[in-house]
Amino acid sequence: MVSVQLDEVSHLITRKLGATVESVSLLDVPVCKAASSLLPFAARPEQHGRYVTLDALLHTFRTSEGFIWNPIVPALFDKISPLTIVLISPYVDWNSTSLADRESLVTQWAAAASAALYTEEVGQSVVDVLLQVSPWPFLLSRIPVDIWGWLKKRPSLPPKCHGRTLGSEDCVVRHVRALGDIEILKSYLLLVWSEWDSPWGSSYMCAVIREDFGGVEMRGHREDLLKHLDHVLGQLDRGLGYLRRQNRNLSSQLFQEAKEGYRMIKGELLEVDREAMETQTCTPAR
Repeated sequence: MVSVQLDEVSHLITRKLGATVESVSLLDVPVCKAASSLLPFAARPEQHGRYVTLDALLHTFRTSEGFIWNPIVPALFDKISPLTIVLISPYVDWNSTSLADRESLVTQWAAAASAALYTEEVGQSVVDVLLQVSPWPFLLSRIPVDIWGWLKKRPSLPPKCHGRTLGSEDCVVRHVRALGDIEILKSYLLLVWSEWDSPWGSSYMCAVIREDFGGVEMRGHREDLLKHLDHVLGQLDRGLGYLRRQNRNLSSQLFQEAKEGYRMIKGELLEVDREAMETQTCTPAR
């Protein structure tokens, strides 16, 4: 009975915390301290297996974008459950944590992700964080190769996704390509190409398309990529006003850069496909 009451009180307090965060400064230290005391409760399983306060905590993190929690995250990762680590990690400001903390936290996150059972929610979180931290070469050695296989599951990513933005840099494209798995490479491109973000590594992506997706045998992959690009460009053609209904923070500059970048990538894909088909037509039958 005491445990049930504690669960209910913790859940109510955390809901109150989430509502409070919506109206306070992102530098409000008392709110951070309150979260510090409540987050460990997310590690306590309820009777039916759901983690106590987890939904409320996620609401709190999403509301504040998580960055206010950075001072307390290193200590919290030692207390909360692996599932909670996976689900709150997309809201950590990885760029602002110290180098030592970043390495330690990524190691803990990778262990939690490796042990997690796949669901759409978990997949979104794992892929988001994977793409967020991958631009730092010194962190790549701490990410098991198996986690890159999660890209093949292609979980849907939310309109506002830091991983999709950071994960389109040239260095990330190079690393994914170096894995030597064409399905992972294609899935990666399908995940980072979105009407919500400009592809930062668009020029290098064009080179990858020419070098890795050329030839008749790659036609099926090219068709998948073209179909997705048509969808992205179709959404962009609906205009900035339409897209801002779902993401009011989408800037006009990003919108224009996205249109230009994806049009360039599509042009390269079409050219590579045309050349491959011409080669097939010109090759004499044996």
